[in-house]
This record gives sequence, structure tokens and C-alpha cells, in this order.
Amino acid sequence: MPRTLLIGGPGNISTSAVSELLANNHKVAIFTLAESPSLGFERKGVTFHRGTRDNPAELDAAVCAFKPDCVIDFVCFTPTQAEAAAKIARNRCGHYVFVSTVDIYGYPLSRVPMRESDPFNAPFGEYATNKRLCENVFQSYRKKKNLPLTVVRPAYSFGNSFVLSYLDYGGGKHLVPRIREGKPLPVPGDGTTLMHVSASYNTGRQIATVAMSGKTIGRSYTVGHETWTTVDGYYRMMGNALGHEPVLVHVPTDLLFSLNMNEIRYSPLGILCRHNLAFSPENFQKDFPAFRWEMSLERWFKKYIAYHDKKGGFPSTRRKTLEDRVVVAYQKATKRFSL
Repeated sequence: MPRTLLIGGPGNISTSAVSELLANNHKVAIFTLAESPSLGFERKGVTFHRGTRDNPAELDAAVCAFKPDCVIDFVCFTPTQAEAAAKIARNRCGHYVFVSTVDIYGYPLSRVPMRESDPFNAPFGEYATNKRLCENVFQSYRKKKNLPLTVVRPAYSFGNSFVLSYLDYGGGKHLVPRIREGKPLPVPGDGTTLMHVSASYNTGRQIATVAMSGKTIGRSYTVGHETWTTVDGYYRMMGNALGHEPVLVHVPTDLLFSLNMNEIRYSPLGILCRHNLAFSPENFQKDFPAFRWEMSLERWFKKYIAYHDKKGGFPSTRRKTLEDRVVVAYQKATKRFSL
């Protein structure tokens, strides 16, 4: 029975990866923080090793105890962490899968849709910069020090913990009640900007599929849905799942940035709305033609909505949010506009 160790999880993407591995008769262990929930996986035979990867001795102990054939690293965010993990894993596993991000391609993308072989641009922000540095560390170990590496780069994959929201880093839970109650949603730009959003359920299964295959060593894969949408299409998909047509107010992106507010400067706007984002899945499709994206985005939205309704619902819309302020200000400004 193949043995797979996850570093990090079970979380947004890794939960479905674990389920896919178990369904394919893998023995699974998870190295994770002491406070991380097990989500019932212990009852399914998953072994948990508790510790922090910033203490390499604890990670080393987990690898020694479990003796994995494959390691999937979901939570490596700094080159220091990458260096420590590579030293521990080299010559001790047959496959190391590093979970990077599409953000390392740099924006604007050099090609739309972006392929793994296309030229990269400068990464945007600390997160993407560090992920690219992590890739560099792992690749150096692959080339010189016997680390059988595969890199996967997930597109933006939402699950129960969050959905994408352009003016909010709080998980986007406010979007559902706004659409339900017919409250307007500000849309940066004209709504036609491309975005590549995926259901974390499918992305996790793709990562597990890559990890279970020895033919992927030395390769990199963008993982996520096989299609992309527009910003308007994304909000309308959520509206379809709710049975409500969203009220969309298009606001020029550059106008939003001209406000010089931290709430906007540090929002997802800078990445998600200023550039077209679409990533080609052709590498993955070529190597795994039998894979099926089982969960449509609309169906995944419905599961997200049902999950939070059952857990106690969504936040009240009575409190004024940044969305309210943006819509009111823009509508006032356009009423005053004249030549």
C-alpha cells in the first residue's frame, strides 16, 4: 500500500486530496499544527503527526515515523522552510510534490491563457515572490541532490473557508446575503476581465492524481478548472446558485485605486481585476486524459451556501461595508457628471 504524507491540512484544497488518496488505497498521514482539526479523517485511518514545520526536528520525526513514499507539501511559504524540507525529504521519499501558486507566473501574464512553458513576469507581492523562491530551492535540490520533485500551481480555488471577493480579504461571506437581499455589488472595471476560479474539491483531486503518478516527476502543472469566466460571470454564477440575479455596479478599477485607501490598496483588486487571468490546463489534460472535473462551480457554490446556512448563516447586511460606501459614492459621482 503506497504511503503519502501531507505537510499541512486538512484544509481548503488538501481535504479532497486526502479523500482521493484514500479512495485509491493509499495509507495517508498528515503533519499539521496541534490545533488543526482532523475533520473525521482519523476514523478513516489517517495518522496525524502534530508539530510545526518551522521546527525541522518535528517534521523530520514525522518523516522518520511514517516513512512516506510520497510527500505533498501544502504549506511551504518561505525559502527557509523549503530548504529545511528538501534536506529532510531527499533520498527518503520517491516523490515530493510542492504546492506552489499561479501567482508565480507574474502579472500581467505573458500569454492568455498562460502555459507552464511561457515566459514568467515579475511576481506580484510578498506571497508570490516567496513561492517562486521556494520553487527555486526545490528545483536546485531536484537537479543536484536527488529530490524527485513535481510542482503544482493551483488557480484560485474556493471552498467552505472562503470565496473570492474583490474588496475583502475576510473570506467573502458577505457576498451571499448581499445577493439574496438585492443589495448592489461593486464590480471593478466593466465586468469582462477574465478570472480563473476553481472548486477546491477538484483542485485537491488533481493534486492527489499528480502525486499518485511517478511519470510526473520533473514536471510542473497548473491545476484548477479547465475553463475560466469573467468577473460578471463569476457573480452571476453565485446568483444562479442562490436563485437571485445579482445587482452589479461597474466601477472603474483605476478610480478605486485613486482613493488611496488601505482597504483597497491591500485588497485582492491589484491582482484579480487589473489583468486577465486564465491558465491553460493542457499539461495536466495531456498526462491525465481520464480525469473528470466532477464538481461544477455552480454546484460547489450551492454546497458552500448550504454549509454556511447550516453552520449559522451569513453576516448581517445591516452594517455598512466597503461595498456600500463604494456604490453610494460612485452613484453620487455619476449623477453629478456632466459636460
